[in-house]
Amino acid sequence: KPGSKVLYLGAASGTTVSHVSDLVGPEGNVYAVEFSKRVGRDLVNMAKKRTNIVPIIEDARHPQKYRMLVPMVDVIFADIAQPDQARILAHNAHMFVKNRGNFVIAIKATCVDSTLAPEVVYQNEVQRLKEEHFRPVDMMTLEPYERDHAVVTGVYRPAPEDFPQDNTNEQHKMKAYRRAAFAKHTLHRFLNSKLAGELTTPCQALLAKAVRCTNIFNSKRNLTLIAIINILMGFWGFG
Repeated sequence: KPGSKVLYLGAASGTTVSHVSDLVGPEGNVYAVEFSKRVGRDLVNMAKKRTNIVPIIEDARHPQKYRMLVPMVDVIFADIAQPDQARILAHNAHMFVKNRGNFVIAIKATCVDSTLAPEVVYQNEVQRLKEEHFRPVDMMTLEPYERDHAVVTGVYRPAPEDFPQDNTNEQHKMKAYRRAAFAKHTLHRFLNSKLAGELTTPCQALLAKAVRCTNIFNSKRNLTLIAIINILMGFWGFG
């Protein structure tokens, strides 16, 4: 929007950067990072005619090299054809993007992993973004204009009130975890009691395995065991 500060990674000769320049207007700024010196010359020449563009000829993998040129920004745009483009986006966002700022990333599936289907690559990259405090909101492919390309937009470090549905999901997960942990604790007490002798040996072994399980949610089998535990708790009056 007008007045925004944008960090653009992978500016190339500046064609798309010029459109962003128009959107932010004279009150905004676009900090355009490009590694290639050859196309960087075109970027610099274009920036001479657009005073709200700051061309930076540097490697986006090393944002500390241009930390003195870029302030905190409202939006980060990544258009980088690199296998680690999600990591590069995150590295720059951690240094320059405000909390609750926005991000745009163009995912180029064949550049990330040409051995996987594009849809799989998109989902893997989205998961990496989530791990780096990005909250994806929308994703769209660029077919038929560009093959194996998708654009993901969203919010960086959103506040809890921005996406209340996320907080509800986390609360449900924590409640489920506490119930399962309590069930495991109760079963451990049960297996150490005299009542455990009434079970058959295979059943004892099965329940003992559930107690030793370090990740109670790692398979459907373990969820079934937790259900058995809860039934036994009610049957023998434990809990």
